[in-house]
Amino acid sequence: MSKVLVVEDEQVTALDLKLTLEDLDYTVVATHSSGEAALDFLARQRVDLVMMDIHLDGEMLGTEAAAIIRRRWGTPVVFLTAYSDTDTIDDASDTLPYGYLVKPFERHEIDAAVRVALARSQADVRLRDSEERLRLALEAARMNIWEWQPDEHSELMARAHPELNEPQILPIDFEQLLNRVHPEDREPLKQQLAQGDKLHAIVAMQDNGAWCYHELYASVYQRPQQSPRVVGVYRNIDEQYRAQEKLRQADVVFRNASEAIAILDERRRLVSANPAFESITGFRLAQVRGQVIDDFLLHEPQGEDFYRQLHQQTRRHSGEVRCRRGDGSEFPAWQHICVIAEGDHIRHYVMSFSDISVLKDTELKLARLAYRDPLTGVCNRTGIEKALTSLAQQCPDAGCQTAIFYLDIDGFKRINDRLGYQLGDQLLRDVAQRLKTCIGDQDHIGRIGGDEYLLIVHDLDGAAAAHGKAVELLKALEPPFELSKHSQDVSVCIGVAQCDRTPLQSDSLWRAAALALQQAKHNGTGEICLYDFRLALDNLHQQRLEERLAGAIAEQELSVELQPLMNDQQQLVGAEVLCRWYSTELGIVPPDRFIPVAEKTGDIHALGSWVLRRALSILQHWQQSWPQLYLAVNVSPRQLSDQRFPGLVAAVLEEFGVAADRLELELTESVVIDDVTTLPVLERLRALGVGLSIDDFGTGYSSLSRLKNLPITRVKIDRSFVSELPDSSSDLEICRAIIALCRVLEVPVTAEGIESCEQAQLLTAMGCSCLQGYHFSRPLTLERFTQWAAAQQNK
Repeated sequence: MSKVLVVEDEQVTALDLKLTLEDLDYTVVATHSSGEAALDFLARQRVDLVMMDIHLDGEMLGTEAAAIIRRRWGTPVVFLTAYSDTDTIDDASDTLPYGYLVKPFERHEIDAAVRVALARSQADVRLRDSEERLRLALEAARMNIWEWQPDEHSELMARAHPELNEPQILPIDFEQLLNRVHPEDREPLKQQLAQGDKLHAIVAMQDNGAWCYHELYASVYQRPQQSPRVVGVYRNIDEQYRAQEKLRQADVVFRNASEAIAILDERRRLVSANPAFESITGFRLAQVRGQVIDDFLLHEPQGEDFYRQLHQQTRRHSGEVRCRRGDGSEFPAWQHICVIAEGDHIRHYVMSFSDISVLKDTELKLARLAYRDPLTGVCNRTGIEKALTSLAQQCPDAGCQTAIFYLDIDGFKRINDRLGYQLGDQLLRDVAQRLKTCIGDQDHIGRIGGDEYLLIVHDLDGAAAAHGKAVELLKALEPPFELSKHSQDVSVCIGVAQCDRTPLQSDSLWRAAALALQQAKHNGTGEICLYDFRLALDNLHQQRLEERLAGAIAEQELSVELQPLMNDQQQLVGAEVLCRWYSTELGIVPPDRFIPVAEKTGDIHALGSWVLRRALSILQHWQQSWPQLYLAVNVSPRQLSDQRFPGLVAAVLEEFGVAADRLELELTESVVIDDVTTLPVLERLRALGVGLSIDDFGTGYSSLSRLKNLPITRVKIDRSFVSELPDSSSDLEICRAIIALCRVLEVPVTAEGIESCEQAQLLTAMGCSCLQGYHFSRPLTLERFTQWAAAQQNK
């Protein structure tokens, strides 16, 4: 029995209505005269129908109360009112009532209104339930609904399906949907929809700013006397689509891969394999499916421990294995195997492998070639390094009596240039063959450079035996070599290192022999030198220098001293900047020790840059007090071979704001010889306005033709031509010649190494415009130089 709430401010009308409803078998649960009271009641008890007057007691109208009832509980409302004017009806219509009765009303009118309202309410409840189920289903399927209402000229007008039920949930408009579809998919989608009654398509659509794949379904339907409509659903299938695409790609790779691929179950039984598996192994899949792959394929099964470690630790493994073919033959293979698991449960193994028989054969051939010198047939550098590594591992054993002989042909370049490359190569081959006659089968000989050989000779007991073997090698090379129509004498220098006297690493053995060879070549041609304690000590000191030099700048162990430069009136015009190294570990390190090391290691660039910046910092400091003074800075050949050096000089000059003519760069005479690479650098430096001087002039091999073509602004006479003046007549003439030459070239001259007043006067009289030496001052620290220069100004 349906429950009804009556809301009527006239008590007589309310009572009459209550009695009428009860007579019609409805239950009137309450009567109220105001909207506020009705809302309070409904908050506590649900009813099936509310019959409500519009004008009630209290401030709230019935229409206002009806709107709240519909919004909160969805309970149907039938209005009872004496008003039928347009405004009242409009206000009532806005609340979507289930009926509207105008007073006075008859019993049958009440019965009809209540029965219709309840029937419609039940239908709406069923519709809402249906829509909710559909909404939940769409959410579960991750689908959305779309709708299209074509115009009357569309082809769909003639193909609609009136038998289809109209959807009962609110879809999005087709045009909105179409705007989200990728431009390339829009026209095909429209064409497919226009050509059929059903639509199924996969298109790219924008979803939160990204293009994702969506699946669309749709049907065309038409209600009687209405235009056809298209209603469909769509869902995001991007993850599924891309996963399927990857599966398709993986399947193509699986079937067309040149490597064999096998899928195994958790017990390593073969489940599936690609065509390459059959072609490589000779096993047919139907023949071996279900068998444990270790049993029929691998020469040596990998064992349970291997698979246990594979599962628990790495989950993948690559390595070389030996496999069997179906005909029983074997082949080397490179295998990769990985585990596919869910948590700790193994689902499958995936094994791939390739036949590397050709690769192994090629590897063996290359290995033979890799260790042999193609010219002489003896070991090459790689082969000797391998032998030395093996030797270093054996030397700790008792009784190791092995020596390393490092040979270098004296003057081979001149021989090669004179005889030609073909005969030069023949000489290298003949030298290797003679040296081979001096060693045993267990010994090694290799050509490790153009004309350098290294021999590893065993069973030499002590230094005397090693020296005797070196003499034997020299004697073997004494007879002239007959090269076509030429007879060529050959001499070599030999450096010898014994295993029991060197560190037990291959590079240390090589380095020891190389140092001994270097000393032998320093001693002359055809010399022998054994690596001993003195060479080891020198080597150790050299290593310490190299290690400490890199950190000397950072640890502020470097400093500069200044030696005054005087003009012919013995007035101060500048100073030469000299680098000093006061090491906390090595003590005072003279420049002739650390500069060559810096040149060798490449630290000369950082060192030279630091000296240059220090010099310009001093000039910047002198801007006010001594703006006329210039500083001369020594530059190494390696710095001048760097095409970036002029840019560095220009940048530092700009940084410190110093005029370029206050800086003079001193370069050695060897730079003049190599003018092909350095001339562009010198010209760029001179274009900056920087002065360029040749230091120690007269000790090198520079020619006048090269000197006149260089952008040189000064020449410095080496101290070796000054120290014995005026007693040495030859030095006197050399100095006169250099000054006369520079006068012709209009290049000023500086003489260094002046230690007496007589020498200064003599050189000034010859025309030397700048003087330097202990006669004026030793190199001074910046503080002491400042004091000295101030004293000179006050004279």
